[in-house]
Amino acid sequence: MQPKIILCPRCHAQNAPGEPFCRNCHARLCSECHSVVPPQSRYCPKCGKEVRNWKPPDKVQQQSFASQQFRGVSDTKPQYTCPQCGAHIDTASGHCPRCGFLGHMQHVETQQQTPDTASVEAPSVAPRAASPESPHVTEQQFRGVSDTRLQPTCPRCGAFVPSYSRYCSKCGNLCGTGRYVGMRRQMPSAALWAPSALSQISPPTDEVTYAEPRVRSSASQDWMLPDAAAKEWSTPSPRSPLLQEITGARTREWISPPPVRRFPVGTLLTILLLLAGVSALGYYVFGQNVIEWPSPPPHIPVDTTPPIIQSVSVSSITEASAVTTWVTDEPSTSQVMVCHPDGTCTWTQPDETPVTNHSVTLSNLEPDTTYHLTLISKDESGNEATSDRELTTLGQADTTPPLISEVNISNITETSATITWETDEDATSQVEYGITDAYGSTTSWDEELTTGHSVTLSELEPDTTYHFRLKSIDASGNEAMSETGQIFETLPPVPVSPEVGSRAPNFTLYNLDGEEITLANLQGKIVMVNFWFASCAPCQQEMPYIQAVSDNWSDEELAILAINRIDSAGTIRSFMDSKGYTFPVLLDSVGAVHAYYDVSKWPTTFFIDAEGIIREVEVGRFHSQEEIGSILESL
Repeated sequence: MQPKIILCPRCHAQNAPGEPFCRNCHARLCSECHSVVPPQSRYCPKCGKEVRNWKPPDKVQQQSFASQQFRGVSDTKPQYTCPQCGAHIDTASGHCPRCGFLGHMQHVETQQQTPDTASVEAPSVAPRAASPESPHVTEQQFRGVSDTRLQPTCPRCGAFVPSYSRYCSKCGNLCGTGRYVGMRRQMPSAALWAPSALSQISPPTDEVTYAEPRVRSSASQDWMLPDAAAKEWSTPSPRSPLLQEITGARTREWISPPPVRRFPVGTLLTILLLLAGVSALGYYVFGQNVIEWPSPPPHIPVDTTPPIIQSVSVSSITEASAVTTWVTDEPSTSQVMVCHPDGTCTWTQPDETPVTNHSVTLSNLEPDTTYHLTLISKDESGNEATSDRELTTLGQADTTPPLISEVNISNITETSATITWETDEDATSQVEYGITDAYGSTTSWDEELTTGHSVTLSELEPDTTYHFRLKSIDASGNEAMSETGQIFETLPPVPVSPEVGSRAPNFTLYNLDGEEITLANLQGKIVMVNFWFASCAPCQQEMPYIQAVSDNWSDEELAILAINRIDSAGTIRSFMDSKGYTFPVLLDSVGAVHAYYDVSKWPTTFFIDAEGIIREVEVGRFHSQEEIGSILESL
């Protein structure tokens, strides 16, 4: 990401990205790594990128001490040139006034020119004769004692390469990363560098030479000199007498200083401001309770229990289909696996709706075949439960209706009749009847499948002819009907009187427990009505026989009613409890029932059959249990 602000490495001023010069110190900046590029360098010494709008620098003539003396310039201090831009540098400051270079300096000397270097001609100066008192110092000796140091140069163009740079600032060649530490120089003898001897040194010629290029060893990756220069640099050479006289140093080690790294104050301030803003925002958001963090969801245990299948049933079975139902204890899916006796299995379409009451319809079944069913239910957690059942389909479809036979009419009274018939297969029962052959009345369906059928018609008109037709339907739905034209006739009405052969007068009385007893409701069973009272001696004598008959006959076959009009309920209850009698006693307090049956003697007993007709009347007491039993059996 392109930065928004570029800090100058020299003055730390803020600049916009892409600016070629610093706004404050006017230093030339690299567009790639934003480091300072020397004014006359074509490539960045740090990253090697070519500088935009670069122009070749003008050659600067470097004048030696001899040329300065020739022009009348007297300067006791030696002159040093900047290794980057070639400007003159004062030895006291050690700082280049043009490009700001800070490091070791290169003394202007007279050296032997090489084919790769060019010399600048200067006016000739007469050599100064050496004094007899001091040894003569030749030009070669002057060059040997000059302030020369082993400096790294580019193997391509021979330009000086600073120790902190990997790239040549002139041609951009990659020159390596080794650091250079200058060699110690041995001071010359005192006689050679005495003031008297220095005065006898002839000034050098005014010519400028460049540092001899060096080559890089591929094996050691260090900078090396050519063979011609190796001999000259094999032994340390003394420093310049003038430089030694100015600095007063005997031995000095020249080391290129590392690049100045200034603390990024602007970056630190920006970071502090961002941290302060984030802290203020956090206090506003979380301190004012603007955002409430949701509480973590409660832990939900994993369900590993499969559902329980129960209440399995198979219904609506036909020769090709059936319906299977079951119930589970939790919502789950529904599916059935149907396996044929030959081993092939099919599955119904799964019902993915979770339910507890399941129903699956099976289709495409074969008639009269036993299938193995596997009921499958899977809950929402993926737990699966199964249950096995057997299913046998019906045989081939039955299209033959049942056959009705053995039709019989019995128990005909003035108001009822019973019709019975037989069928050759199980079927239901129903009768249509009426006073004409259009019928008009129908009994309710008897859904029980049976071969023996019996239907009772009630609420008929006495002395009336009725037409009827029988119906029966088998399990396959085939319906059979009897022949038309079948009739029966009810009996004429029977007079109501206490005489034998007449219909017994109907009545309703209360028993000792306060319950109503109606005679007409007892039709269909034999009724024994006995009139008595507690102080009647014959009545008391036959009471044990009546109790014995009550114990031997069931309530569905015989109903015994003992009617008392004289005694109170309390007296009757005490008498019955004392004797241990359990048959029912009815209270005729007003004597209406006694009047209906014309009772004037006690005990008197009426025997009424199931149709409500009086069949026997006995006045007086019974002498044995067998006497009563014989009359009941005759009814």
